[in-house]
Amino acid sequence: MYKNGVELSYLAPFSLRFYRRLGYEQVFNHIEYRIASRDLPRIKVADDGSRIVRGALSKMYEDLKPLFERIDISQRGGIVREDWWWQYLDLRNGWDVALCLDAKGVAQGYLIYSRDGEQLIIKEFVAETVAARHQLLEFIVKHQVTFKEIVYEAPDTDFLLDYLPNGDDVCATIKPYMMARIVNLKNFFDKYPAPQDAKADLVFRLHDDNIADNDGYWHLCVSDDGIELEKVEQSSESVEISIQQLSKIFMGAQTATGLARRGQIIATAEEAAELDSVRVKQSPSLVDYF
Repeated sequence: MYKNGVELSYLAPFSLRFYRRLGYEQVFNHIEYRIASRDLPRIKVADDGSRIVRGALSKMYEDLKPLFERIDISQRGGIVREDWWWQYLDLRNGWDVALCLDAKGVAQGYLIYSRDGEQLIIKEFVAETVAARHQLLEFIVKHQVTFKEIVYEAPDTDFLLDYLPNGDDVCATIKPYMMARIVNLKNFFDKYPAPQDAKADLVFRLHDDNIADNDGYWHLCVSDDGIELEKVEQSSESVEISIQQLSKIFMGAQTATGLARRGQIIATAEEAAELDSVRVKQSPSLVDYF
């Protein structure tokens, strides 16, 4: 992968310990929400002409594609879904879709869901507008009689219980999901979307036991002209960091400040703050599994 210029690699681990030896780290996590149907809140839907259209994923994924490509969760470390992947998702799972259209017939949101006995299982929940969100929530509430429990596995750990009038009605469980690793360090930083206010000028000693070209001392400089990363000679004043921890920081999963406080990287408070100024400020989100 390194020779082919691959920047990132994701995988579903059978063992976290095994893949950590290959430089991978736990980056993606999900929250699974479970709520009894009787505890669903009432939803007030505006009479704005929007409506829900239902159908099989195989017949509706073309309508979903533009939404998925625009939404926040697909832009935080998600994958690009080619047509063959949409078709595979349908063939493998047989999922259904509830698509929200506005008064002009433009798609504004969708649910991908399945049924399992007395459970309605939400696979994806996408809403670009408040109206679409309310329409889709009302669609779920209408299934109170049919299903005893609603299950939704959200693709990130952004907590959503404050949306409900009584969060105690919900069981929320954080689940480790997929792992990731930076493969080609230079290519990764050449494309990295650093925040506009990022400022850094430091050397870090990167430990990568599997890719010799990554292992060593690197000078990271971020200015108004962008990110510059170059390999340098040994430096006595440098941050000590592994490829696993570097992947967590720059995928948005952890802060350098937090890792330094826990002793998982060696850095002063000022150095950790510099690294944090460069990292994306959103938690990573991955819906797909492969």
